[in-house]
Amino acid sequence: FALAYFKAPGLSDYISNTPLEYFQTGLRWLRKKVQPRHDFVAISGQSRGGELVLLLGATFPTEVSAVVAYVPGAVVHSGQNACDPKIGREGPTWLLGGKPLPHVWENNRTATWAPFDEGPAPHRHEKAILTALQDPDAVARARIRVEDIQGPVMLLSATDDGSWPSSLYSKMVRDKLAEVKHPYPVQWLDYENGGHSILFPYVPTTQLVYAHPVSGKISTSGGNPKDNARADEQSWEGVLKFLDAAVKARGQAAPSASRAEAGAAATPGNAG
Repeated sequence: FALAYFKAPGLSDYISNTPLEYFQTGLRWLRKKVQPRHDFVAISGQSRGGELVLLLGATFPTEVSAVVAYVPGAVVHSGQNACDPKIGREGPTWLLGGKPLPHVWENNRTATWAPFDEGPAPHRHEKAILTALQDPDAVARARIRVEDIQGPVMLLSATDDGSWPSSLYSKMVRDKLAEVKHPYPVQWLDYENGGHSILFPYVPTTQLVYAHPVSGKISTSGGNPKDNARADEQSWEGVLKFLDAAVKARGQAAPSASRAEAGAAATPGNAG
């Protein structure tokens, strides 16, 4: 089930002020419509979708059975390049109960867009994000409370991510889950020299520089064709194994449940 959340028919053209309850409605609709075996619903997202699925798992823990986060953020981000121009890229992205969630650019003492806006081409958005992460108080306020997730977590990242530091973010998530002794499996696949575009296998990986679909800003997702292709193939195999194990574990915990096949709700990773 692929659930669009902006820049799609009937939705806003921008990511700004997106209510998390919208996704909760999608989760509940999927359960009612598909009736997945063992009531198992995994959520998967890429880029801003990776940030989102971690956030949904932490916000609605009883409704999320497993999280697969591709090149995710470990903190809540502002609207960035997918923002409504009237609100601006430092405005809020996610709402809960009608109120904006704190994000890392908010009241940040070190954040600046200059390394992205003024740096040499191809521009790397990751350089601006790294300036925001230098303010520990802002990072703490915006950190996604992944310790509240009640299920297995899979993280996929790459060391040459041009959009944001997904390796660092994944490490932050993994370390927090280890610190709290997360009682479910946690898997992290980090791809050396790969970029931000990890997702599906066996697709072209030669386009590294692109115009953002909302802002039109030119930037690089990082990596190189060979290592990106390797990350696509290996991550896909890893995700299938992860989900297979997660479904089996859920079945062993609830042997009496036997309805339709297990379902997965996928939130697409609209780039931020």
